[in-house]
Amino acid sequence: MKHAQGYAEGFPAGVTLGIDIGSGGGLPGLVLAWTHADMEWLLVDGRKKSIDFLTGAIEELGLVARVTAHQLRLEEFGRLEQHRGVHQLVVARSFGPPAVVAECAAPLLAPGGRLLVSEPPPPGVAATGSDPSAPAVPRGDETSPSRWPADGLELLGMRPGHRWVHEGSTYQAIEQVSPCGDRYPRRVGIPTKRPLF
Repeated sequence: MKHAQGYAEGFPAGVTLGIDIGSGGGLPGLVLAWTHADMEWLLVDGRKKSIDFLTGAIEELGLVARVTAHQLRLEEFGRLEQHRGVHQLVVARSFGPPAVVAECAAPLLAPGGRLLVSEPPPPGVAATGSDPSAPAVPRGDETSPSRWPADGLELLGMRPGHRWVHEGSTYQAIEQVSPCGDRYPRRVGIPTKRPLF
């Protein structure tokens, strides 16, 4: 629960809908839906087993009116007209390597939207990262070029945003600065086989 709550520090102002990509067992999306009653959520995963679990959890928690689980590969979900380039918030946890996460998230985000991911701690934070009062790292500082390179993100209309620590966990924001090109996401499996960065 604490880990999922760390994402909320990066929510864009006024956001009313979030998408959890690669939702799996519902972290962080299901927890964020439970704790943010003013928001709607789409939980997207390609595995039937995950969607069956999420659907049951949504019903059991009484979230049916504002949380929906979708079984679809993210490369396909990002091609759906009603979701393309219109959202302000996408979250991901343990979904895949940065290039795959970015390629699957960018087509969903409108300019000004934000992708939020949990990250390994930056150098020097691991020992002190348990301090919940740790300040957010200024935009562009301490982002790992090997994980979120600006030139790779630029292909998707994105740029690295700020990084912060919450309750010992590290988070990274990726900003959507321009519309993602029609080329992305590529066909199912291609983002993993041939990552952009």
